Amino acid sequence: MLKRDDGQVSLSVILLSLIILAAGIGAFVFGEAADARSRAQKSADAAALAAARDTRDTLIEMYTRGHVPTPPRPILTPWETHILVANQSGRAGASDYASRNASSVTSYVPAGYRITVDTASNETPVESPVGKKVRTSLSSPATATAELDKSGMFCTVVNVVIVKGVIVEWSMKCTRKGRTAHAHYVAPLLTMPVALDRDSWRRLFDIRLVD
Repeated sequence: MLKRDDGQVSLSVILLSLIILAAGIGAFVFGEAADARSRAQKSADAAALAAARDTRDTLIEMYTRGHVPTPPRPILTPWETHILVANQSGRAGASDYASRNASSVTSYVPAGYRITVDTASNETPVESPVGKKVRTSLSSPATATAELDKSGMFCTVVNVVIVKGVIVEWSMKCTRKGRTAHAHYVAPLLTMPVALDRDSWRRLFDIRLVD
């Protein structure tokens, strides 16, 4: 009778130990997967923000050089004239920041002032608590969208100097949320600003992640 009881106790202990071990391994795998997803999402966020940042900088360069200096007043071209080309410039920055975070860009979709980036984390080895590989590697996809916001921005031409019917000097001023940026142009290159504080132009934009 005692032997049978001992055998039953031993079997119960073995089963309990196996359950605990399986639960531990399952929790470990789940934790690794959750960590991989978190790292992948951070990588996607960084990639999308980098794309929006580079798009902003390219857009500023294109906009400040894209006007028509015809008398009696230069014609300002809309920002939207340049966005389709500018948002393609963010691809390199997205790939760079994905790479810095052990991921790669799998999709890059610009849509006006929004850029959606899909990334996949690079596969990494996974080891179990008992020393054997639960899975040979782990990778996780993620998606992030960044928005470049310039809503409420107002740009105007100021200080136009005309000599004998020809514009020889002019300036442009843009304002948004109490911030101001200027560009100054002098003949003969009336489409190339001779004075441009890029930081003040960058401050006219907001960059944020959106759903």
